[in-house]
Amino acid sequence: MLTDSIPAAVRYMLLSALGFALMAASVKAVGGYGIPVMEIVAARAIISWPSAMWMLNAKGFPSGAITNPC
Repeated sequence: MLTDSIPAAVRYMLLSALGFALMAASVKAVGGYGIPVMEIVAARAIISWPSAMWMLNAKGFPSGAITNPC
């Protein structure tokens, strides 16, 4: 299978590049409707927050908080 020959780090990099490309394309598409930039930024943050919390919780960070920053 193709995923067996590609290292996990490369798959994550490709997935993140796809995510950033989709985000940039959606911002450009929405920008043509006259929506203020700060509303677009807020919408991106609201949409990405649950997935970030899910990934942090999956890695063992309690509620996304770093308990020992040192």
